[in-house]
Amino acid sequence: MWWRALSAIFNTLAGIQTFDLAPHREAKTRQAHIRSSPLVSTHHRSAPTPHSTHTNTYTTHNAAQARPRPRDQTPVDFSPSLVLADSATLTGTHRIRIGANTVVHPRCKLNSTLGPITIGRSCIISERTQLVAPDAQGLAIGDGVVVEVNALVEAREVGEGSTVEVGVRVGKGAWVGKHCKLAPLTRVADGEVLEDYTVLYGAGERRIDKSGQEGARRKLLEMHVESLRVLIPSNASKWMS
Repeated sequence: MWWRALSAIFNTLAGIQTFDLAPHREAKTRQAHIRSSPLVSTHHRSAPTPHSTHTNTYTTHNAAQARPRPRDQTPVDFSPSLVLADSATLTGTHRIRIGANTVVHPRCKLNSTLGPITIGRSCIISERTQLVAPDAQGLAIGDGVVVEVNALVEAREVGEGSTVEVGVRVGKGAWVGKHCKLAPLTRVADGEVLEDYTVLYGAGERRIDKSGQEGARRKLLEMHVESLRVLIPSNASKWMS
C-alpha cells in the first residue's frame, strides 16, 4: 500500500506545479504581446516629456537672440591702406572719408551725424579720441595730423601737420592752421582761429614755431604709422559691406 500513498503524493505535487506555473507563463505572454504592439511603441516614442519641451523652447529662443540685428550703415570712403581698429566706432548718416596710411586706434569715435568727416593721409587718430562734425559743413583733418589720447575735436578744420595732444578740446567750428601744436589739456574756443605754426600751451598762451622742422617731423610720423600697422589689426571691411 505504500506505493499508492507515494503515487498520491507525486500526483498532488504535479497538480500544484501545474497550477502555479500556468498563470505565470500566461502573464509573461501578455507582457510580451503588449511590448510588441505597434500602437504602444509609437505612442511611447512620440510623447515628449515636459523637460524636453522646455529645452527645445529655450534653444529656439537663444538661437533667435543670437542672430545679428540689421544696423544703419554709416556711408564711408576708405583707402585700401587704412588701418582701422575693430573696436573703433563710426556713427552718423553723412559720409566719412579716410585717406591712405592713416591709423585709427581702438575705441576711437567718429560721429558724422551733423555733417561729413574727412581725414587726410598719414594721420594718427589715437585711442578714446572723439572726432565730431560740428554742422553740415563737416570736419576736415589735413594730411599728417596727430590727434592724441582722449582729445575732443569739433572743429571746422585742423590743418596739415598739426598735433592735438592729450586731453585737448577743440570747440565747435574752430579753425586750426597748418603745423600747429596744441599742448596737453589746452582749450580752443568755439569758432576760434589759430594761424599756421601756432603753439598753444598753458592757460591759453601762444607763440609761433619758427624751428622749420616740418620735414623731419613728417618722416618720424611715417615711421610711426608703419610700426602701428604691425601692432593694430585692421577691420575696415566691416564698414564697407
